[in-house]
Amino acid sequence: CQSWEMDAFAYSSTTLALKYLSEKGNIDLIITDFLMPDLNGLELLKTVNDLKIEKVPPIILLSSGKEDIPELERHRFAMILQKPIKHSRLFEAITITLNTKRIRSKLMETKHSFKADEKLAVKIPLKILLVEDHHINQKIAINILSKLGYSVDIASNGREAVNSIKLKKYDLIFMDIYMPQMDGYQAT
Repeated sequence: CQSWEMDAFAYSSTTLALKYLSEKGNIDLIITDFLMPDLNGLELLKTVNDLKIEKVPPIILLSSGKEDIPELERHRFAMILQKPIKHSRLFEAITITLNTKRIRSKLMETKHSFKADEKLAVKIPLKILLVEDHHINQKIAINILSKLGYSVDIASNGREAVNSIKLKKYDLIFMDIYMPQMDGYQAT
């Protein structure tokens, strides 16, 4: 968060975080792990909602996947992300949750940019398969690769990737690890 020029504060317990929140009150977002030593993520959500503060901040919950996700989804978390958290997914979750043009444009300005060699695909022709289940990550990868002159085939999970590889020879495969049906490890 600090790399995106956000003022971020880290606490090792929900008790300390709640103390800060009740004293300062002006927080835009809370990101918490479900398993904390004092209150779990659900208890934290309920406690924050009961605080007498002007603006209750949205909460992004980090889950190890062992929790009952359908049960958690019934509550008003802004998002539930499964750990380990990817940099791009956290960025996306924050921008969607905050959903303001000012914050989104500020975050986008701080993302690292690169200068693309638009003729790289001519110099080094490659058949590329992108295996990624998340639609926004697909768009980002396609955008970057198209700036280099490449067209990309897409698979949304490991099973689709294996089927694609049976039909076509690829020179390069970008493989996500955490996907439904078949993950990147199994597919590889």
